[in-house]
Amino acid sequence: MSFVFSNMTHFNANIGSWNTSAVKTMKGLFSGAESFNKFIGSWNTSAVTDMNLGKFPAYNRLGCQVCEFGTYAGLLFEDRCIWWHLPLIALGIAAFMVALRFVAARRIQGFLAGSAAHASPRTKYCFSWSCAMTTRSMDYLLSDSFGGLAGKRTGKVDPTFIDMKSAFWLAEDPIGKDLICPRDGRPGVALVDWIPRRARRQQTHFMSWTWRYSLGQVRSALKMYQDTRGNSEPVFFYMCFFVNNQYRIIVEATTTGSADLEQVFEKNLTRIGRMVAILDSWQEPVYLSRIWTVYEQFVASKLDIQVMFTMPESSAACLRETVTKGGSGIQEITSSLSCVDSERAVAWNPEDEVKVKSLIQETVGFGHVNRHVTKVMITWVGEVIKAHIQDLIDAAHGVPRSRPSSSQHVDDLITGVDL
Repeated sequence: MSFVFSNMTHFNANIGSWNTSAVKTMKGLFSGAESFNKFIGSWNTSAVTDMNLGKFPAYNRLGCQVCEFGTYAGLLFEDRCIWWHLPLIALGIAAFMVALRFVAARRIQGFLAGSAAHASPRTKYCFSWSCAMTTRSMDYLLSDSFGGLAGKRTGKVDPTFIDMKSAFWLAEDPIGKDLICPRDGRPGVALVDWIPRRARRQQTHFMSWTWRYSLGQVRSALKMYQDTRGNSEPVFFYMCFFVNNQYRIIVEATTTGSADLEQVFEKNLTRIGRMVAILDSWQEPVYLSRIWTVYEQFVASKLDIQVMFTMPESSAACLRETVTKGGSGIQEITSSLSCVDSERAVAWNPEDEVKVKSLIQETVGFGHVNRHVTKVMITWVGEVIKAHIQDLIDAAHGVPRSRPSSSQHVDDLITGVDL
C-alpha cells in the first residue's frame, strides 16, 4: 500500500472496513493527502514493517477539525472543543498555592514554638528578649500617628498609659492579637513588632518613667529633652510599654515584668548605657512613689550609667520659678525630691512589687537605696540651680543661651543633666 493515497484531494469511499492484516508496507501512504478525512481506526497494522511517511498529522495539527488551529487552550471533549476547563485549572492552582503557604506557615510556627520550648537556656533568653534589641523612635512617640492611635483607642484627648493598657490589650480587638510572636511562636506580639518597621531600630537610651503618666506629659518632657540635644543623632528608647509582650504580662498573666530581673534588667541597662528619666513634677513626684523607677535609679547609679533628667514644660517652668525664690524655694525643692521611701513604693503588679523589694532587702537594704536615690536627685537639683544662675549671669551680659552641639554632652541644663 505504498503511496496509495499520496497527494489525493477527494475521499469518497468508506475505507475503514478494509482488511489490512496482511499488509507489510504503508510507506508514504498519506504523503501530501492533506484533505484525508476518513476513519481508519479499525485497521490492523500488526504486520506492517515499513510505515515511513505513512502517518501525517491532520491539517489543523491537533488531530481533529473541531478545535480550530491556534486555539491551544481548547480541549477536545466528546467531539466538541471546550474551554470551561480553564477556570477549573486556575482554581486548582490557586487552591494548591494557598495550601502550600498554609503548610509553610504552620511549619515555621511549629519551628519557632518548638525552638523556643526546647532550646538551651541561653537560646531561650535570646527568644524571650530579642525584641529588647530593637524599639521605636522618639519621633514615633511624638508623632500624630501614635497620638491619633491613643486618642482613637481610648476616646480621651490626653490618655494615661494605664488608659492605653486597657484600650490596646484588654479591648475586644487587641492590637497585634493575630500576629505570631517571633520569640515564642504564639499569637500576640509586643507593640514593637506591630508598629511600622521604619520606626524601629537598635536602642540608644533606656527610658525610666511610669505608666501613670499621661501621653501629654511624656511628649512634653521628650520635646524638652529633644530641644537640649540640638541636631544630634536619632533617639530610640527602650520603653517597656512597647518592648515587653503585654499579651503575656497583662492578658495571659503568664509572666511578669520582674521575671529574671537581675539578669535581664541590668544587662539591658548596661548594654544600652544611657538613661533618660522623666519626672512628672518636682512637687511630690509620682516618679519617686513607684518601686520600679526608684529601683532603676539605684541600679543606674550603681552601674555608673549616664542619666539625663527631663520634665514636662510646665513642671520645668515651675521649678525655675521656685528657684528664683532663693533659699526658701531651694529648700522646698530639696525637701520634695528627698522624700524617697523605697519600702513604701508600689507597683501595678503586686508580684513585681514583692520581687523588687525582696531583691533590695536581700542585697543593700531600703535605707541604702533611699540614700542613693536621694543623692542622685539632690545632685540634679544642684545642677539645675547652677544652670539657672549661669543663665541669669549670661542674660545680664547679653549672652544668648547656647544649645549643645551633637558632639557635646548635655550638661548644666534644666531639662537634661549629665550625672
